[in-house]
Amino acid sequence: MIDDEFVSVATLGRDSNQYYAFQVDERFSKGRRLGNKNLIPLPHQIEAVYSRMLQVPQVRFLLADDPGAGKTIMAGMLIKELKARESVKRILILVPPLVLKQWQMELKEKFGDLVITDGTGRELTAELLYLAKRENGTIISLDSYWLFQSQFEGEHISLNESHDPELHSAAVKASIKLRNEVRKIRENQLDKVAKYLQKTFTKQIEDILDKRTKYEEENIGNRNSVLINQMTAQLIDVETRRDERLALIERQRHIGMKPPKRLLQLELIPNGKAERLISVDYQEMIEKHERNHGRQNALIINCILKLEEDINDFNAL
Repeated sequence: MIDDEFVSVATLGRDSNQYYAFQVDERFSKGRRLGNKNLIPLPHQIEAVYSRMLQVPQVRFLLADDPGAGKTIMAGMLIKELKARESVKRILILVPPLVLKQWQMELKEKFGDLVITDGTGRELTAELLYLAKRENGTIISLDSYWLFQSQFEGEHISLNESHDPELHSAAVKASIKLRNEVRKIRENQLDKVAKYLQKTFTKQIEDILDKRTKYEEENIGNRNSVLINQMTAQLIDVETRRDERLALIERQRHIGMKPPKRLLQLELIPNGKAERLISVDYQEMIEKHERNHGRQNALIINCILKLEEDINDFNAL
């Protein structure tokens, strides 16, 4: 089955399959990355979504697993993939009242806040920003895997300049950086498609003109009048479709951004486990201390230093 989007290029000749491949690669490969942008899925979640659900023409599955196995995450990954591939437009989620809040939180927090779109309104990517502000005012980036493996209590509050100008500014800068990265990738993709379309349409127009010229030269007694008119109509049709396709590509070059507007305020508290999280400001001091005692237990996770040890008392994070 061919999407309606590609029907109008089906007559471009045998090389039209290459254009179709460009579009499929752009949509599906982008969608595959999109599904994993906002979280680090576990192996069994990747297996379920990519190796099972998305490998069939019609997705009909019952997710049944132990509590805590990540069924909500798998469902969210699948929804994100189907949206990226434009296979679904509306989604209805029915959940028991007891897990309603969990679903709302999971989908909001793990599946997109910062949204990047092109000029047609198509969503190119959606990201969460993992930023935090220390008491001394410095802004750091938190590790998403560590955040998702932890349990926090807190309420969403508005992220704006009046609430926290430094954090708001950092979020905007991070958003702009991501937008520029997406724009660069998008430009490269669209340049390839535009170049191929120009080449293909030019070839088709030249073929039509050659045929029309031949019919005109052999038009003795107006016997080729119908053929000449057909070639003229085909020429107008091809030029119109060429202009529409190239205009669409130009619209797709305009990259828009909807920056994040929510902030989850958290307080980190020791949980009694045999490890603690320390600011990387103390990295050199701690690693030296560990080496002096014959240990190498310090692990860097972005701007957080994770220290594993055999104690149960913690004075501070």
